[in-house]
Amino acid sequence: DRLIQDRRIPNSTEERLGWASLPAGEQLCQAQLAPDEIGLANIDDLKTFFFEVRRPKGMEARNTVGRALPGHLFKEFGADPDKTYRLALTVWGMGDGNSVDICQSVHLAVLTGAGAMNFKDTLELQLTVPSGKIWEGLYIDDHLLLAFLRKSLVGCSGRRDLELLEKCKTGWERANLRRSI
Repeated sequence: DRLIQDRRIPNSTEERLGWASLPAGEQLCQAQLAPDEIGLANIDDLKTFFFEVRRPKGMEARNTVGRALPGHLFKEFGADPDKTYRLALTVWGMGDGNSVDICQSVHLAVLTGAGAMNFKDTLELQLTVPSGKIWEGLYIDDHLLLAFLRKSLVGCSGRRDLELLEKCKTGWERANLRRSI
């Protein structure tokens, strides 16, 4: 689950995208609850998310891991036994300088496509915290849904936070993304 490749050299030759605008934990300190309110949080983590997001074809040579291996080990895959081969990732692995930007953007697209992660509810470091009673934060493969509601509504159905959570689950299912349970 945690293969982190050393891409210092390829990263130094590639332009950084700089797309990701991640939330920060200290933003939660700005939450203000009324005496009759409670904060309910739902936190989800996607399983092996970096290995679910595909890189563009043709990038394999810039995405190798490990040492060169003799071809006879891969004969069943059609390898020439007299040549050496390197394993290459076809996904945005951890260690790529742009994988956070790409994976954050993909996850955001999955959730907004399902009707979650509304801009007005989104926690991002460069923005002020949301003014409403729902806050959603996305940190690459981790999703936070925080609802501030009256204590009397805790056990009630039909709440907006529960509806948003169902939309998130639908988005993950559609995209074949698995949650870590």
